[in-house]
Amino acid sequence: ESCLSTPEPLARKLPEAASYSPRDVLSAAWPLFQVSLWRCLPLAVLGVAASATPGAEASRSGAPRGFLHDPQWWGLYAASTVLMLICYGGILRQQLALARGTRLPIYDSMKQAVVGLPGTLGVVLPVKLAVAAGIAALVLPGFVVLVFGFFAWVAQIDARLPPLAAIR
Repeated sequence: ESCLSTPEPLARKLPEAASYSPRDVLSAAWPLFQVSLWRCLPLAVLGVAASATPGAEASRSGAPRGFLHDPQWWGLYAASTVLMLICYGGILRQQLALARGTRLPIYDSMKQAVVGLPGTLGVVLPVKLAVAAGIAALVLPGFVVLVFGFFAWVAQIDARLPPLAAIR
């Protein structure tokens, strides 16, 4: 919390979803998307570029697919995953602040994402393992776990929950 500066209020309040129906959620999400697009786009581009780096490196070097990579590639994979999680954590924090009617400086959202990285890993790693197990058994359970895992990360950031409580 010490890395926060005072958020500036928005000129207008964003709408809240009246229910969890897809129509209500998307109607409320559209204005949030509109006000967050230009603030979040640079972080999104950086996050996507980071997540694509290990695959691009494997293609460039002709490395085999699967787990048969050298330690240097695994280091690149870990570093790019951390950078991607920081970028996406910054985006989530930006959008949560905007949904509450305030603006959070980009640098502060990035600092919070770095500080919150251990908790993020505590949510993301079990979800990834569950998705892998679900996909190995059936595709649908893996997809269900992935969807709920995304919401667990948002709940963890928004409600400041520990990883297991957010997953629950």
